[in-house]
Amino acid sequence: LDPANDAQAAADRVRTWLSGRSASTIYADEVAAWNAWQSAPPSGLSPDEIAVWRASEAVLRMAQVREPGAPSGQVLASLAPGKWNISWVRDMAYAVVALIRTGHYAEAKAAIQFQLAAKVGAYQDYVGHPYQISVVRYFGNGEEESDANQDGPNIEFDGFGLFLWELDEYVRASGDTASLAAWWPVVSEKVGDTL
Repeated sequence: LDPANDAQAAADRVRTWLSGRSASTIYADEVAAWNAWQSAPPSGLSPDEIAVWRASEAVLRMAQVREPGAPSGQVLASLAPGKWNISWVRDMAYAVVALIRTGHYAEAKAAIQFQLAAKVGAYQDYVGHPYQISVVRYFGNGEEESDANQDGPNIEFDGFGLFLWELDEYVRASGDTASLAAWWPVVSEKVGDTL
């Protein structure tokens, strides 16, 4: 499964992660990490509603790429065995807002940073202005992608507005105005001005 087909390096990474721990220690560590990461569900939920809350929260976490590199932070459209291991701007906006509303600000910030660093611009002639948010989706490697037909590529402008919504939700909930200030030149010029 190693993208560089370097089985030894992949095996070494697993050994490093294991760090000599027993199976029971690994299990206990993972359970503790999940418990520490989960947020408190809203009060008044039934046991079934709490189960849905927990499952939804787990899917959000599992869908986000946490490995270092260009794709880090993106939220994938589906988990294996689904075939949509890519990120739609629209879907990711709703997932990021869900992360924010469940108090997972670091993960939300990582998704925003992914979008602000993603390789885009292939459809600038169709958009009519330099832009930063993909016109449709991102491949797993973080590069922009769109489908096309006889009329040309699919250009969706709703993602620009949805990105601004998720950014606003993040800053309001987290109070992270320092990141907003750092991101603002790109957001203003390549998202707001593009709209």
